[in-house]
Amino acid sequence: MRLGDLRRAAEAQGSRLVRLHSLASGIVFRMAPFELELSRQPRQATFRFARFGILTTPVDVDAIMAGYDLARATLDTAFDPHQFFDDVRRAYAEIARADGDRVELNEILPYVARRRGTRYRAKTRRLQFAYDMMRLVAARGLSQDGRRLNLGVATGTTAYDKSRVIFFENAYGDGEYKLTVFFTPVQRR
Repeated sequence: MRLGDLRRAAEAQGSRLVRLHSLASGIVFRMAPFELELSRQPRQATFRFARFGILTTPVDVDAIMAGYDLARATLDTAFDPHQFFDDVRRAYAEIARADGDRVELNEILPYVARRRGTRYRAKTRRLQFAYDMMRLVAARGLSQDGRRLNLGVATGTTAYDKSRVIFFENAYGDGEYKLTVFFTPVQRR
């Protein structure tokens, strides 16, 4: 497979293939909003978001582009930023004592899942939540109805326990590990 062919195919679908870095096992690219790793052994292409593997394809332009479409279709479900914010806010209200209380992501996600429905299956719940948060940020929807949705940074040893944290990223792959969710009042300007 030639990288130029993959680059042109990505651009034809409205994305860009940007080389991020090389590993001993292969090369890592950004194919927004996903990370794409082309591995040498085994020879495969892996799509990731928020450090979660989504799917793997053969290293072939057509297979990779079909995988890209499938990854987008899997995560790009109908999204209303106001409804998502409200679902998270209501889930938070069920378990937090007051605004400002920090609730761990693992604790709130089942409550969010109950409100969000089948897209938030247990197996992909953390991945879908991270993707929906990226969309909420892109829609400038973190502050609504006098409240702001905040994510608390995972620091120290909590960042090492990947079962407790989620890597929240933007479409360019920049981000950090978060541990908690909390809401704070917003002053109207």
